[in-house]
Amino acid sequence: METVRTEAICCCRQLLHGFSSTHVVSDLSVCPADVVITVCGTGVHGFAQGKCLGEAQFSSPYAACVDPIRPSNFYAGDAKSIIRYVDTESDTVSWFAGSVEASFDVVYGLVCASDGSTLYAIDYRRNRLHAVDVKSRVVTTVAGDGTQRFVDGIGLDRAIFRPRKLAFARRTTPLTPAEPAVLYITSQRGIRRFEVEPARMTCHNECWYDFWGIATTASGLLLLSCLITHSVYSFDPRTAKLELLAF
Repeated sequence: METVRTEAICCCRQLLHGFSSTHVVSDLSVCPADVVITVCGTGVHGFAQGKCLGEAQFSSPYAACVDPIRPSNFYAGDAKSIIRYVDTESDTVSWFAGSVEASFDVVYGLVCASDGSTLYAIDYRRNRLHAVDVKSRVVTTVAGDGTQRFVDGIGLDRAIFRPRKLAFARRTTPLTPAEPAVLYITSQRGIRRFEVEPARMTCHNECWYDFWGIATTASGLLLLSCLITHSVYSFDPRTAKLELLAF
């Protein structure tokens, strides 16, 4: 148990958090105890680009993730239909992807591939997972048919019910060409497992809880927050063992 608790702290060292009610994004990893530092946003609802503080505005930013190629910068998703790129080096917030045509409706979760090539975005209200090509900024739906149901399998007829947050599985050894990268996604009824392969993804239910937040540890465990029990759990995908950590 003590090992899990230590990993929980380590995996949260680079922690970005969007505050939907105050329309700002904060970096909790650089904060001293009991202090939250705002890195971008004015605290006023809006969609303005510009300097990180004083000019750029957000509309309930639910999601944020670090750019693995430039770790001081990050992506942030609005509650509406826009993903922004926050460049702390140049002190600017700019449009990255998203519009009504791109089919984003409440970007709840964001995660970027380790090579920085693809950004994955949760589309909460439309029950979909999108992949954004970072170079071209083309948005592609990779899972979810828009219906509120669960359907496993291959192809866009797979369905996800109210997807929320997502994280890549962490490994102690590099992936081989035969091994796909794996995304875990929390939803209103459990965890979905997606194997990311060229041109296709597969998924299946791991367990059935109303999970929200998710993080992965160096040993491969999932750390999950649950809305129903107001608790934090660890989940081992290899054994399907769920363990209560804090409540």
